[in-house]
Amino acid sequence: MAVEYFRLEAPYPALASTVLLPSPEMGNNAGLLSQVTIIKMMDGTRRSFVKKAEGKKRHRWDFIISRDKVEELSGMVERYRGDTFRVVWRGRTIIGKLAINPVELAGVGRAGGWPGGEAYRATLEMVET
Repeated sequence: MAVEYFRLEAPYPALASTVLLPSPEMGNNAGLLSQVTIIKMMDGTRRSFVKKAEGKKRHRWDFIISRDKVEELSGMVERYRGDTFRVVWRGRTIIGKLAINPVELAGVGRAGGWPGGEAYRATLEMVET
């Protein structure tokens, strides 16, 4: 059985760097970027406005990775902050920009046999362009 990797590449379209990550824990949590705003008028009535995102989606992936891989991922995100990224996973290509705080890290515990000896949960968030 072949191992399927999550591939993060930047800057798009002139790709210069690639980071390979294991498959995300739960898969891709995607959501539309539509927004509903409710405004209370002076006469007491309420009006709602829907701001459509024209099909753009926000993607969120959770990974359990080693300390060395966390440093590699963080370095790439810092190097290409504000640039467009490309994700290739499960035969699908997603092109977009990383969120304001794209990589959230949390220590999970010890990981015997992994480089660095520690396991981290990394959450990567991206908005399609």
